[in-house]
Amino acid sequence: YHDGVEFDWPAASPHHFKLGAKGTWSDTGVHLLDTVCYWLDAKPELVESYNDSYGGPEALATVRFRHDQCGVEIKVSRLGRLMNGFEIVGSQGTIEAAAETFDQVIVQHSDGRRTRHRCGSNRVNYNDFAKPLIDNFVDVIRGTAPPLISGASTLGTIDLLEQAYERAEPFSMPWNQHWVASTAGADEPSVGQATNEQVNRRVLVTGASGFLGGRVVESMLLSGSATPIAAIRHWTRASRVARHEVEIAICDILDAEQVDRAVANVDAIVHCAKTDDRESIVGGTRNLLQAAEKHGIRRMVYLSTGEVYGPDASGLITEQYPTNKTGRLYGDAKIEAEELCREFSGRVPSTILRPSIIYGPFSSSWSIDMAERLQSGKWGAFEEHGEGIANLIYVDDLVRAIGLALSTKDGRTAEFNVNGPDRLTWNEYFALFNQALQLPPLTHISASKSRMKSMVMGWADKAAGVILDRFEDKLMEIYLRGGWASRVMKRIKGEINSTPSGGELNDLFSRQAEYSDARAREELDYTPEVSIQQGLEMTVAWLRLHELAPKSLLADESVAMQQVGDPRTEEAAVL
Repeated sequence: YHDGVEFDWPAASPHHFKLGAKGTWSDTGVHLLDTVCYWLDAKPELVESYNDSYGGPEALATVRFRHDQCGVEIKVSRLGRLMNGFEIVGSQGTIEAAAETFDQVIVQHSDGRRTRHRCGSNRVNYNDFAKPLIDNFVDVIRGTAPPLISGASTLGTIDLLEQAYERAEPFSMPWNQHWVASTAGADEPSVGQATNEQVNRRVLVTGASGFLGGRVVESMLLSGSATPIAAIRHWTRASRVARHEVEIAICDILDAEQVDRAVANVDAIVHCAKTDDRESIVGGTRNLLQAAEKHGIRRMVYLSTGEVYGPDASGLITEQYPTNKTGRLYGDAKIEAEELCREFSGRVPSTILRPSIIYGPFSSSWSIDMAERLQSGKWGAFEEHGEGIANLIYVDDLVRAIGLALSTKDGRTAEFNVNGPDRLTWNEYFALFNQALQLPPLTHISASKSRMKSMVMGWADKAAGVILDRFEDKLMEIYLRGGWASRVMKRIKGEINSTPSGGELNDLFSRQAEYSDARAREELDYTPEVSIQQGLEMTVAWLRLHELAPKSLLADESVAMQQVGDPRTEEAAVL
């Protein structure tokens, strides 16, 4: 039984994320465990427990149990969707259902037949189940009704819940192990073995709930290179960073008072907050610079982007290449924010980093979404439309450059391109990623076919957007209810997402620009270390752990299956 969703409760306090708090196993796992105990009509025996906690509340957990010849696996997450359903595997077939599809189950028979069975329930959504329980709770308090379920019946679940925490071991996370190993003997104390002064250096990291900011915080904690203060906009977004023992500051960069409080007791700032809103990019950077000047901050590292050079950039792009506004909101706003950094030069020493395409664990665009596109079976190699230079950088190489920028003694405000070690075309990246996922080879899609499908799907996307704006609530109800209408909506969504946009085909994927990082190598002593093969290997391992990629065909499951009972060799039931 696997269930996961990105934590989005409108939390107004740190209750869920303070040190000592329990995480997703206590929050969601307890419900699944209680269900399993009810199904078994028994208390199973704990076999093994894993989670991703580094001292804070876990955001991902897998716990396995055994009862007689029945093996049980429960997996829960606060970081994103999992399988979100259950499977009961027996000697004559498999019963499966989605987590909130309350009215039907699917039976996959051992002879290959697949049948759908209605459960006869008139309860079709969460409220149908929750309201009677709440009503009963109120009636019990009033003394007008007995409890539907006795408190004593939950004691076994509570005991197993606590056992799983007591015996929990960390997941194997090679992306973190690689970072620790690569920094353990580093010559640069900023990213490896830090001096006492650097360990005690308090660094405010904005955007700490995001892909890059979260990794900056994690890397500082894993290597001990600094004491990060994780700045997030609200507690709803704390699941990832709160897994670590880290100080968290609520800091909306557009709120000058919050920014001032967050900056008051730090030594440096790494500004990673990412948004597509001009006021947040420009106004947020202004607030940080003003607070940094007021409190005498020694160094600010501003994360800009290679997009400041515009979509028409070509050839070898150095920092001397012009950064003119082109009418594109994101790139233009980043140019304005860079200009603000230069205005404060002399008062707030700043280093501006212009990374290229960043990929790695937790990357939405170039890891999660790209893996989904490749798994759709409809992605391919796009002839000349995919022959642009990808300029890929694994996230840890960018983090390494940030560490070097924090430690520079240069008082000037300077700009640096930051790139990875490999120069690939987009078609080559797609093929290597596809291979790392162990998927069938990509098909070659002609330029004319790519353009036509992109145009058609572009129209469909716009039409869907208009319809969604008008009927969002009703459509969401249909989508969540399941059935043929939901399946049609999912198929349309999948077709749109698995088709490159016109902007991707005609601009990004065909852009012949190479962003030179020679200046960063010379002045910051920056050297990218993670090859595309290494980076994809770690990325795919992360995707698999979070059920965003198929399990490795080479994975050795024998030990785990022996422990929980292998349905292929005995009449077991795996939930």
